[in-house]
Amino acid sequence: MKKIIYIILAVASSFLVSSCEKIVTVDLHSVEPRLVIEGKVPLNEYATVRLTTTKDFYSDNEFEPILGAVITIEADNGEFDTLDYDPLKKLYVSDKIVGQERVTYNLMVVLDEAEYTATSKMPPLVPIDSLTMDFVKSVNTKYPYPYVHFQDPVGKENDYYRHLVFINGKKHTLNDDAMTSMDHSDGIYVSRLITVSSNDEDNHPIKKGDEITIEQQCLDKSCFKFFNTLSNIDNSMNNPTTNIAGGALGYFSAYSFTRASIIAEW
Repeated sequence: MKKIIYIILAVASSFLVSSCEKIVTVDLHSVEPRLVIEGKVPLNEYATVRLTTTKDFYSDNEFEPILGAVITIEADNGEFDTLDYDPLKKLYVSDKIVGQERVTYNLMVVLDEAEYTATSKMPPLVPIDSLTMDFVKSVNTKYPYPYVHFQDPVGKENDYYRHLVFINGKKHTLNDDAMTSMDHSDGIYVSRLITVSSNDEDNHPIKKGDEITIEQQCLDKSCFKFFNTLSNIDNSMNNPTTNIAGGALGYFSAYSFTRASIIAEW
């Protein structure tokens, strides 16, 4: 019998179970834990880094932070900082590195004599023009969804977008993040349907009167590749494509972002 190994990432640890008539027994083996790095440098916000490790398939979904690392971030504008661990946030945080457009950031993590590095350049901000609501029809009903509208600038500085959904201030986590590449459609006006999924066909997450907020992130190519492969992980036996060198999983992303909100009415 073939042995199948699954790795659960701290950044993608949900597992959906559906009923079926035939019971399938799968032999899951333990795997050696691997470091997971989640590094962020958002526009006009301080840089943060979260360190955890992968866990076995049948382990719980609690991911304890890894302490004792030396983490530095250096920017091509001359800024440099060694991040301190914040026990309340369970993050390594900077009090000097604040995200700026068109700046390249270099991350270095040293842990147990191993070194991990990554680079990310922040694209300039692309504003959201507007949000609208529309419906997607199924056999017996129709579901409300938000559309985000924006103008992709001409040129290669902004080619990759990620859209997150918040309902009444809480991030909606059932759907995959909407990923949009403008590699082959430069400079066009974009109207993007944002999927909002539910496990219950009769109980859609969006109700009349809800405040729907869309966060539009502008990513560089390596970070887009990570989140795009992460959103398709159900169709793959591979981990998301990391932009971190040295053997760790995860990502390091310097991104610009903006938000817009709409009240769900129809």
